[in-house]
Amino acid sequence: MYLFNLIAAVSVPRNGNIGEVTDRIPVNGTLNGMDSLPIFPWIVLTADSVGGQIFRVNTRSRKVDVIVSDPAMLGPGGSALPIELNGLKVFSEYVYFTNSAQGFFGRMRIDIFGSKAGEVEILAKSSIDGIPVQDVSFKTIVK
Repeated sequence: MYLFNLIAAVSVPRNGNIGEVTDRIPVNGTLNGMDSLPIFPWIVLTADSVGGQIFRVNTRSRKVDVIVSDPAMLGPGGSALPIELNGLKVFSEYVYFTNSAQGFFGRMRIDIFGSKAGEVEILAKSSIDGIPVQDVSFKTIVK
């Protein structure tokens, strides 16, 4: 059973009024972490926290597909922490993510359409057992 398996497309007016849900797109996964593609903002990538995969959702066509399902995105067998993929962020030509169950921060190269264009890379691991890696954020610094 999945608890978080719906993407709601919301129209937010620029005048400060309350937005409205314009569509609900079902996704067969436990969703946690989402970001849009820079060139195609109506296409979003979202992490399946339990299934160890990343979905691509086209909010215009309502098409949902899996761009990657990788053992590095799963948790260790018998993990006390059932959340595997957690944070997710698209930055430059990569999708960055955290795996809370395995305690690492990783990335995978993607093309402009969000398709897999490289292998999963582990960039950093938690040095303290039992301390989960939670989310990911980027800040652009211009000098």
